[in-house]
Amino acid sequence: MVYNEVAFSRRTLLGVGAALGATAALGHLGARPAWATDDYEYVRERFRADLVGSRTVDPDDPAVAAIVAGYDDACDERLDQFSPSSQGVFADLNITGTSSSAPVSASFTGLRSMAYAFAVPGGRYTGSSELADQIVTGLQTMNDLVYNVDQPEYDNWWTWEIGSTGRIIEILTMCHEVVPADLRAALCDAMAHFVPDPGFNYPPDSPRRVVSSGANRINLCRAVILEGILMRRPDRIELGIETFLPALEVSDTGNGLLSDGSFVQHNQVAYTGAYGCSYLNGASSLVSLMPQTPWEMADSQVAALLRSIDDAYTPLVFNGQLAASLRGRAVSYPSSSDSGDGQVILSSALRLARQADPETAARWRGLCLGWIERSRHYDIRASAALPLLALIEEAEALAPPIQPQPIESRTFPGMDRVVHQRPGWSANVAIGSTRINKFEVMNRENRTAWHHGDGFLGLYLENEEVAQFDDNFWPTVDPYRIPGTTVDSQPRPILNGGGLDSMLGFSPMVGGCVVGGEPNPPAQRGTHAIWTARERNWRSSMEATLSWFFLDDGIVALGSGINAPIVERVSAFGDAYVRGGTYADNNYSTAGYLPVRKSSSASYTRETYFQFSLADLPARIRSATLYFNADVDDSGGTEMDVEVHAVDGEWVENTITWNNRPPTGERLATVHVVEEPRWHAVEMTEHVRELLAAGDTLSVVLLEDPPDGTGLNVKVRGRTSSTSTAPYLEIELDEPTPDTYPIETILENRKVPGDDVPAWSVDGVPVSGSDVPGWRDAIVGTTAHLPGTAGYLMLDGERTFDLTCDERTGDWHRIREREDDTPIIRTYQTAWLDHGRMPTDASFAYHLLPRISAQDLADLAESPSAVVVANEADRQAVAAPGQGYFAAAFHAAGEVRHGRQSIRAEAPCTVATLGEPGAGGSFEISVADPARDADVVEVQVSLPPGLPLRVTRADDTIDLSISNGVAHLTVRTAETYGRSQRILFTADV
Repeated sequence: MVYNEVAFSRRTLLGVGAALGATAALGHLGARPAWATDDYEYVRERFRADLVGSRTVDPDDPAVAAIVAGYDDACDERLDQFSPSSQGVFADLNITGTSSSAPVSASFTGLRSMAYAFAVPGGRYTGSSELADQIVTGLQTMNDLVYNVDQPEYDNWWTWEIGSTGRIIEILTMCHEVVPADLRAALCDAMAHFVPDPGFNYPPDSPRRVVSSGANRINLCRAVILEGILMRRPDRIELGIETFLPALEVSDTGNGLLSDGSFVQHNQVAYTGAYGCSYLNGASSLVSLMPQTPWEMADSQVAALLRSIDDAYTPLVFNGQLAASLRGRAVSYPSSSDSGDGQVILSSALRLARQADPETAARWRGLCLGWIERSRHYDIRASAALPLLALIEEAEALAPPIQPQPIESRTFPGMDRVVHQRPGWSANVAIGSTRINKFEVMNRENRTAWHHGDGFLGLYLENEEVAQFDDNFWPTVDPYRIPGTTVDSQPRPILNGGGLDSMLGFSPMVGGCVVGGEPNPPAQRGTHAIWTARERNWRSSMEATLSWFFLDDGIVALGSGINAPIVERVSAFGDAYVRGGTYADNNYSTAGYLPVRKSSSASYTRETYFQFSLADLPARIRSATLYFNADVDDSGGTEMDVEVHAVDGEWVENTITWNNRPPTGERLATVHVVEEPRWHAVEMTEHVRELLAAGDTLSVVLLEDPPDGTGLNVKVRGRTSSTSTAPYLEIELDEPTPDTYPIETILENRKVPGDDVPAWSVDGVPVSGSDVPGWRDAIVGTTAHLPGTAGYLMLDGERTFDLTCDERTGDWHRIREREDDTPIIRTYQTAWLDHGRMPTDASFAYHLLPRISAQDLADLAESPSAVVVANEADRQAVAAPGQGYFAAAFHAAGEVRHGRQSIRAEAPCTVATLGEPGAGGSFEISVADPARDADVVEVQVSLPPGLPLRVTRADDTIDLSISNGVAHLTVRTAETYGRSQRILFTADV
């Protein structure tokens, strides 16, 4: 159980229950109960109700009893380790004997488990005085040892400011009557010490102090507000609310909720799950606590939070499961799951339904009950914590119409995600850009996430008995074969952390547009979509153009321009600079920054030398490029030309001086350096080939030769300045090496029941033995079919399907270091296309058809519903005539045609059209600038012939003219943030 899934108390049933009943429009509760004369006690008791129950819970109900038994078991687990001492509260959590702060918050988590058992109704520990004494002893021990006003933060700031504060608040609320007032005050004072202002992370005197944002801001505010409630400190409550309300506002970029429904944390990680769920849970809880108190928030102040249910959260949930691609590194936590985050969204939606207008509230409740009804992989109602169970029962009692599975496409350009839902299935695609990370690794978590953002296509199916991406998927799946991705299969290092910038994508050209249905801007909602990306794997030379086209019956995936040159990166083994005049005999080989300057004074003239060994390279290479990082650092100007010359002779790093430097050879290139640090590339293929033939070392010198004889100081970063800015030579080899690995497109990697493994069929013929773990084969065909999952129809002719049935063994420790290495076994059916070890302009085109039968797949192979119109590196297009759909991704200016339809773009963009109007019909055009680097995009789209069309809806960014049956659109895309710009035509009758 996660996210405060705690139980209900008897006192709540009798006291606060009435206040949590049915609400009026906009959610303001009925009259406060007679006992609630004190504002602080009223809010505290309502928060206790939010933690441990409402009036609808019957402790004698078998379902409730089962949940309560779970809390008792969790308490037993902690009591087995309960041993207060000078080292901590629990024997397995040594606080003082480690530099890690993790045992601090973990100890409060253990005490919270004990508090739950104390507070729930009908349990073995409910109201136990012995357990109460143990909880108090544990809190006192923590206060004495580490969590007090004299303790400075160490290790992870989160432990002190969020992890511990949240747990303390909950313990003190559930055990308010039994915790002595002085201990309660001491712990609250400690919280105020660690969180003096929720607008910031880190202590006031820390050089790392930064403005808080997103989920972190919400959790900090929650701690401060509820600390103020517990201690009757109005100034802390007001500070918390003043800081909380701006966090509910949406923006177009940055952290937290974005206006298009995206949720971003750490500035560049897609995080609707985990952090986004923590944000929603905390915010919905605080908003629901304050009505009818002096701290009540106005409807206008919480409107964006209410809207987020429709725009940001529920579109990403399929029958109670949140898309795994939105949970960041939390996929490496055994305690976290798609279903767990789905429950947070479900409970928050039901909670906020009390704040919504009646129509919206009924729709949200009907949507949640629909998830519960359709879920097959687990029983949401039976697995719910007691507070959620009460909300479900409240929704059932109100009997709203059950909402069916939505038929829609949603794009989230703010976090580089797209989701497509149809009856019985949902799919989402995740791919990184220069704005959003491919993956997140931090704190030795998510350590094999290399390909999570390389086009991961998460397919969710109704009627699956086991949740696909829960149930130990992540520790057991082959991390090199994440479904939907196109990958360089070379072995990768286990990751532990590092700068998030190093995990960003390769290109800004990632995004797409939606078309069809009723727009709901700034949210991006339609019935169909297109998504495209210029892709390069992390630390790989493989590049490809990828696009996905989202249709009624499935998804067409295209890949083109798949190139994987073999690139060797050679670091400099020597560098130094030399200086003339009175310094001509000095050696300068230890500097991290190497100057280049021509001066009228010989003593101020400097030249920089690099040398690279070519000994390990093959004799034949395709290209060679020198890269170095430099900037102008001179008060006399901001730009300067630097010449790169060959060196005719040998030199030694620690002995070279101006006087003994070798002769300068031919000029290889001139680069223009400016005041901003930039990488500079020098093409030197022929020169390196000559050196390879002669068996020589590459040696170059950087110098200035200005016309007037006086230059500017240029600062070049040397090999000891930083590994991220050190000079290097990039060699593209002419042929594969023995350790070159193939490039693969992963059609599927499905976790299947180990006792009922489905068998593959290819072109309608069952493949014998393919349901036996250990089986593998490569079979030529046009279709592959995995019963219960999907069919895969190749749209580019026969291909070789590489197929395997594997029983894989993994463990959580491999992907999250702090977890144990207990072996876990799961069975997988995997299919992929092998593009070879060094492909040039390879491609693929397939139609993914979820839940299709073998016979329907065979029929569709005879008459495909989708047609590939273009599949080139600079343009990709698909038409689905039966659906009136035609869409294209342009990575350069160009045109695509299908029959009488044509789309032309004058710059990179995506264009989608939908509709074949007869009388009263409609035709829509949607345009987006995924790269976000154009102020204006011009497109021309042929209009359907026949009846005259009139514009019935258009975004104000679009200027339209029509001539000769072609719509000429000028779309002002500046500051549209990659969103769809749409225009709708209706045929006059």
